[in-house]
Amino acid sequence: MKRLLISAVGLALNIPVMAADVDYRKDVRALWQAKCSACHGADAPYVGDFKEAKEKFTAAMKGPRMDTYSDLLYFVAWPDTGALMRRLDTSAKTS
Repeated sequence: MKRLLISAVGLALNIPVMAADVDYRKDVRALWQAKCSACHGADAPYVGDFKEAKEKFTAAMKGPRMDTYSDLLYFVAWPDTGALMRRLDTSAKTS
């Protein structure tokens, strides 16, 4: 299940992923900042606000906010939430 989640993140970011060696700080954070944070960062709307005014935010090149763990979890389905949490916790401790 862990490999499936990490592979899905890699596909979403359009990068090849070797599941056993992926680390958030080493591999994902720079990609997030370069490819995702402009539209899904701290100045993006929360998902509820985005859904209420999707056309307005889409026109402004803003997607739902995903810059915090709790905001990201909304988009990760069970049972992958636990795998994601463990992976992020592990990379935070090793980096």
